[in-house]
Amino acid sequence: MNEDATLIAQKPRRVPYHLLEPLEQRINEFVESDIIEKVPEQEAIEWCSPRVVQPKAKNPKDIRVSLDLQILNQSMARTRHVQSPITEDFVNEFKDCTVFSKIDLNHGYHQFALDEESRKIMTFSTPWGNYRYKRLAFGGKNSEDLFDAEIAKIISGIPHVLNNRDDIIVGGKDWEEHNRNLETLFARLAIHNITLRKEKCEFGRTSLEFHGHYFTSEGLRPSRNKIRAIQEMERPKSKEELVSFIQVMAYLSRFIENFSSR
Repeated sequence: MNEDATLIAQKPRRVPYHLLEPLEQRINEFVESDIIEKVPEQEAIEWCSPRVVQPKAKNPKDIRVSLDLQILNQSMARTRHVQSPITEDFVNEFKDCTVFSKIDLNHGYHQFALDEESRKIMTFSTPWGNYRYKRLAFGGKNSEDLFDAEIAKIISGIPHVLNNRDDIIVGGKDWEEHNRNLETLFARLAIHNITLRKEKCEFGRTSLEFHGHYFTSEGLRPSRNKIRAIQEMERPKSKEELVSFIQVMAYLSRFIENFSSR
């Protein structure tokens, strides 16, 4: 935190009645999973951020719980800047691969523990009392960089392995190399107590959609969903729509010969 930071305990936001039960279930789940802890009643609250509860678009019965850290971030010093892999990095890393796997980390950011002082900063209020995160939470000024830096350390040196936040891609030029790289990754994750979401992992695929592209045993291919979206776009009727169309088409530029001259 900045040395001149002013302590701010913000007022909690009301939770819609129909979201109270799923929120209570999620709070209990996070406590049992050692992601959050209840603040002792006699302990003074120095920082407190509003909690945000939203139904998930694809499953309204499920919710997404996060913190609004806009005010807190104003007092937080950024301690690092990490260069995350971009599409070109994935294309270059997996261009000769024929077998792929995708590993999904369980509660990505929550894999990394916070120290005691940092926990006090990540306090939030609920209808059942005050809680605080024991682990890295999404939305903090340093959260993204801290997460990327730690994952980069864990996977460093393993051939054909890159991550995009909490998704890790593993490749191999053949099954033997793929399996060797996958075993090395699993060993590293185990050492650091990193857990996975099995139902979202994909293993031993000859094609895999990732970063808006299809990585296949025959080389890189454009995503079918992207192609369909372009095919279904209406003819641009304004300058802004034309610019938007060109930006979308730029996605396919690597697959269209002499795209820049057309």
